[in-house]
Amino acid sequence: MKDGAVQPLPEPLAEGLQRLAGSLPTARLADLTGRLIDRYQADRPAPAGAPIVAAEEQAAAYALYRMPATFAAVRSALHQAAAALPDFRPERHVDLGGGTGGAVWAAAQTWPGIAEHRVIEQAPAMITVGRRLLAGADGPVGGTAWIRSLLDDALILPEADLITISYVLGELDPASRRTMITKLADAGATIAIIEPGTKAGYRRVLDARDQLITAGLRIAAPCPHDLECPMADNDDWCHFAVRIGRSATHRVIKNAELSYEDEKFSYLVATREPVAPAPARIVRHPGYAKGQVDLTLCTVPPGIERTKITKRAKDDYRTARKVEWGDRWP
Repeated sequence: MKDGAVQPLPEPLAEGLQRLAGSLPTARLADLTGRLIDRYQADRPAPAGAPIVAAEEQAAAYALYRMPATFAAVRSALHQAAAALPDFRPERHVDLGGGTGGAVWAAAQTWPGIAEHRVIEQAPAMITVGRRLLAGADGPVGGTAWIRSLLDDALILPEADLITISYVLGELDPASRRTMITKLADAGATIAIIEPGTKAGYRRVLDARDQLITAGLRIAAPCPHDLECPMADNDDWCHFAVRIGRSATHRVIKNAELSYEDEKFSYLVATREPVAPAPARIVRHPGYAKGQVDLTLCTVPPGIERTKITKRAKDDYRTARKVEWGDRWP
């Protein structure tokens, strides 16, 4: 998707969110959303066993505020994973701390052959709203199973080919985080971790990366290698962005004027499957000048390389005009 293009929501999800928006007064949704924004921007662990969202109206506000962005970020990460795992055909998907189910929609759109989706979520209100949004969907998505559980030491992961855990690690304390990554490493599944595109989010992803590599998994995306991250020891951090459209309700409850917003995220996909990682990864917005495209690449051997693609290299230049931040190169 070219820079500036909007990641569309699946039609049944967009319709479900529109119905949800009509279930509460707009002023009430705006108030609830403001409180959620303050909480999520704090980027700190939640008290053990205390969900951020407890009431159903809070869950509705959460879905309207966060679900388009969560879907788009997970969909973008899984799209890159699919490119690195061309023979991967998951049939069972588990989403940890899945909220209202955004990752289910993203996984189903990436791999329509998934026959079973399970969402593990601790907040009953989130489960209720998630089920309501999935009720109108066809196929396995509509039959998603919801499991109420804490993400703690007692959690037993269901058998799965694909496990997603998005915007969750930051809600766990460091010890619980390490325990969770150990569980993921032992699960035998392909793991997709998505976190906010902040320095703190990147550090959590980086810690998980080290732990999963030590456990014998390979990195499918975004890294082109399993070696040390070239951004780990400087002031930079690996993150990407996807553009999402704002509905009229979305603009009102967020007090926003633009018809879109850019969701920045860091992510990691680790696997025991045969993997074809990217030869290099575009880690910044391409720069455009007359007859030239400037790319910033994460490369092998590990490094950050800036390269200029000119019209003289006709095929590469034509390709470079189409790629975007986060894509494989070449």
